[in-house]
Amino acid sequence: MGNPFVPGFGLAPHVLVGREQLLSDISAGLTAGPTDQRFVSLLTGVRGSGKTVALEAVQDAMERQGWIVLQVDATTKGLPARIVEAVNQAKQQYETDVLGEHRGRLRVSGVSVAGFGINWAEVQVPPLPASGSAMTHLSTLAAKAQQAGTSVLLTIDELQGVAQDELRRLAADIQHITSRKRLPLALVAAGLPQVNTTLMSDKTITFLQRCHKLAMPMLSRADALQGLNLTVKDAGGAIEPDALNAAANEVQGSPYRLQLLGYNAWKISGAPNVPIGLAAVTEAIPVTNEAVTENVSLPAWYDLNDTSQSFLESLVASKSDAPTVADVADPMGISTRHARRVARALELSGYININADGKIVASNLVPVDVIRAEAALIPKHQSDINIGYNQQTTHMALCGERMPRANTNCILTRGHKGGHRSKT
Repeated sequence: MGNPFVPGFGLAPHVLVGREQLLSDISAGLTAGPTDQRFVSLLTGVRGSGKTVALEAVQDAMERQGWIVLQVDATTKGLPARIVEAVNQAKQQYETDVLGEHRGRLRVSGVSVAGFGINWAEVQVPPLPASGSAMTHLSTLAAKAQQAGTSVLLTIDELQGVAQDELRRLAADIQHITSRKRLPLALVAAGLPQVNTTLMSDKTITFLQRCHKLAMPMLSRADALQGLNLTVKDAGGAIEPDALNAAANEVQGSPYRLQLLGYNAWKISGAPNVPIGLAAVTEAIPVTNEAVTENVSLPAWYDLNDTSQSFLESLVASKSDAPTVADVADPMGISTRHARRVARALELSGYININADGKIVASNLVPVDVIRAEAALIPKHQSDINIGYNQQTTHMALCGERMPRANTNCILTRGHKGGHRSKT
C-alpha cells in the first residue's frame, strides 16, 4: 500500500478528526430548511485548516440524503457562469437521455440514502432553462427539487477570490430564492477569515452578513493522536508510542500539518515494513516545517497589505515580552486608534492572538522567524513609510513575484521595470 497520508490541499484524509460537531451543526441546519439560519452558512479558516475537506464532507452527507449538490469555486472571476454550468451538469445527471421524450415532464421523486439510484415519476414541471442568469437557473432547479421532495445545495470554495460585484449579485439571488420565495436552495461557502473584514463588510450584502458563520476549529491533541494513529494502523503500519506523542505535539492544531508530518514520517521510516519511530518523526519535523512555511506561511504573509505587514514586523521587533497595541503602534508612527483597527483585522484573520489583558502574540500562521526573514527583505526606507486611514501618502505595494532560484519574492515595487530582485 502507498503512503496513507494526503498532505495536498483539499484532499480527503483517511480519518477526519475534530470536525464532528461542526459537520453535525451544518447538517442539522440544512435539514431544518430555509427558515433556519444555518441554511446559509459560511466556513472560515486559515490555509491548511481543512475548509475544503469539511465542505466536501457536507456535500457527501447531503447527497446521501438525496439532495442535488452544485459544487463551484470562486478562485477566478466568472462565478455566475460556473453556477450556470453546475446547474447544466445537474440537468445532464438527473435528466438523462434514457428518459427520452418524457424528459421535460419527469422529476426526481427520491434518492435512496444508500445512493442506489433515482426514482422517476411523471409530473408537470418546467424543464431547466437552456439559457438565462444564474438566478433563473437556480430558481428553476430549486422549484423542481421542491416538487420532487428534495433540496439543492450550492457550495462555493475559496470565497475570498470572488469579485465584489459577483458576490453582491449572488447575495441578492440567494435572498430572493431562499428567503423570499422559500425555495429549498441552501448555500455553504468556505473562505479565508479575511472575508469577514473585506468582502463581507460590504453594506449591500446584509443577507450574507446575517448568515451562520463557523470558524474552523483547531485540532486538539487528542484529535492529532487519533488521526495519526488510526491512519497508520489502518494502512497496516505501526507507530511507536514516543514517536506518536512527539508527532502529535508538532501538529499544532493544523490538519495540514498532521497530514504532512505523517506523510514524511511514513516515508522516512520505510513504513509499513518498519514501525515509525522517534528518529523518523524527528527527521520529518524540519521537512514539514519547511513545507508549511512555503505553502501556508509565505502565501499568508503576502496576502497582507503593507500596513498589516508593518504591524507584524513591529510586533516581533518589540522589546516588550508582552507588547500591547500601543507598544506596536509607537515605532510605526501611527495612532493607537489606527493600530487597534489593524490589530483587530489581523486577529480575525488568524495572524495574531490578543489576550484579555490586551497583550499580543503572533500566531503560528506566520511564525516569528518567518516575519523577521520576510521583513528583512523590505528596504528600510520603504518599511518606514507610515500609513493611516486618512493619510494622503500611501505605501507603494511590493511586486512579490516568486523567485524560485532565490527561494524568495521580489522586493521591488509593483510594476517595476527590468528583472526581479531579492535584496537591495
